[in-house]
Amino acid sequence: MPANLSPQQRLWARILIYLALVYASLPFMPRLVEALIEKTSAQAFSGLMWALFLPPLVWCAWSLRNKPRRIWAEAALAGLLVLLVLILSRSPIEKVHLMVYGLLGFWVGQAWPGRAQLHKALAFILAAGGLDEAIQWLLPMRFGDLTDVLFNFSGGVLGLWLERQRYS
Repeated sequence: MPANLSPQQRLWARILIYLALVYASLPFMPRLVEALIEKTSAQAFSGLMWALFLPPLVWCAWSLRNKPRRIWAEAALAGLLVLLVLILSRSPIEKVHLMVYGLLGFWVGQAWPGRAQLHKALAFILAAGGLDEAIQWLLPMRFGDLTDVLFNFSGGVLGLWLERQRYS
């Protein structure tokens, strides 16, 4: 990235490059995940997803130890959201939605900080997840799904929430 970009411009460049990579991976990602599952097992892949999700959740709980009860209630709700997505996922690859869109939500929260910008952040996350599924409708051997839009949005909201807790 050019050195003359402001920190805000670098952040948006990172977000847009990240989304471009996510969208570019759509044609081959299912085959990659299937190969990983074939080499290990669906249970091992699910275990990997849990291993990737637990450290951020533990970090979040640790960072909230001195926060007011409201924050703990929000954390419990966020944890419930994660559990619901993981339990309701029909396939192991759907668990990846939390991680991919969680990171996006975290960065979007940095790009649009503050309560006044929340509607923009939520709309951007929803649009990015919706575009992901719309692109899949155009690809052979793939299909877009409204449930996946919900998984994408849930992951993004979780990432956004985690980012907001850093400063509350």
